[in-house]
Amino acid sequence: MQHKLAIKQAFSAVNTMLDFDFHLTTPRLFISHLNPENDAHCDFAYELVFSPGPAEQKPAVDAEKTEITPPRDVGKNFIAKDIERMEQTGYGRYLVSLRQNSALNINSPHEDEDVPFSKRRLTPIGIVSMQLARFPSEPSAPTIPDVGFTFLPRYLGNGYATEAAAGLMEYFTDEKGLNEFCGFCKPENTASANVLKRLGFEERGLREVDGVVKGEVLSALVWTIGVGHEKGALEKRGLQRVEKRSWKLWR
Repeated sequence: MQHKLAIKQAFSAVNTMLDFDFHLTTPRLFISHLNPENDAHCDFAYELVFSPGPAEQKPAVDAEKTEITPPRDVGKNFIAKDIERMEQTGYGRYLVSLRQNSALNINSPHEDEDVPFSKRRLTPIGIVSMQLARFPSEPSAPTIPDVGFTFLPRYLGNGYATEAAAGLMEYFTDEKGLNEFCGFCKPENTASANVLKRLGFEERGLREVDGVVKGEVLSALVWTIGVGHEKGALEKRGLQRVEKRSWKLWR
């Protein structure tokens, strides 16, 4: 009961239509909502899902369906299925775009401020996510949100994941009052681990995580920020001690 109450409180006062002009600004990036009616977003989503890179960092797709579906429609469906939950809970995936847009010959990121944000032709480069209770029917899902990130290969190595995740965490702290976050990765995924370290996360060991992939319990290296070390602190937040290493890929 206490576990479900914690998730319910995190979702309180949220159930609104998405404002596609909403955006967060960091020194080099914009963080905004993915829009299934924006062709550039749909094309980007398709490229991101099927570009080379670590599989565990990528969102899940139905491979068989994508083989018979036009690429743009695959991207549109990928975005659309996340919209309802984002509207209901405020949690989900956010688009990361470069502030400077060479396509419009903009030398300053402020020169197009008079254009509604949703109408700007920006360069999408990745996704940063804040997830909580992806599958509410899972009784033991984590009660604190987890931060995730995935970027197109050509934009890796520039610190964009760290910058975007820091910006999103700051927003959730300032606007929603959250001060506890977690993150997951495989032990051998040093790139993700380094991002989490730079964000100030602390490694808490291999743990079992429910409610991240439907019907599966994952063994993941867990990282936290803002969570104490009192006995049972992680277990109370739905992060159980691992009993055996049985890796599943998460999305």
